[in-house]
Amino acid sequence: MTTLNAKRYKKSALALVAAAAVTMASTSFAAGSAQAPVKSMDPYSEQALDRMAAELKLDASTKKKAGKLFAEAREDRQEVIEDLQELRKPMMQLNPVDKDYVDQVADLSEKRSDLMQTLEVQQAKTTHEFYALLTPQQVQLMQDRRK
Repeated sequence: MTTLNAKRYKKSALALVAAAAVTMASTSFAAGSAQAPVKSMDPYSEQALDRMAAELKLDASTKKKAGKLFAEAREDRQEVIEDLQELRKPMMQLNPVDKDYVDQVADLSEKRSDLMQTLEVQQAKTTHEFYALLTPQQVQLMQDRRK
């Protein structure tokens, strides 16, 4: 059996947990047969923007800028989610009997981990840019809401 270094093992384990969460959130069993994607809450949806605009009392200009920011974030997020979903099939096709099974799992897990990191960084970037559009009072409302 191949020995994995601690960092790679930890990263792989975290990736498996994160990938399982994403997989469970993005798919479900439909009518007891094939799996179908589930519409999960998109944090950058127009509905989310409308709700925040109302709560924060955004002016038209700020709402328009936030709308553009959210549209770009939706596209970027969707690309990464599709990449994550593409990794799901190869993971399911792995055979535990294969000599290099552990290495294959580690490699796929590392790819998933990298994609999850990309999602988190994208979300942080979008949040940072959204907060930059807000007044200090609106920022305080957002921070109070997160508590």
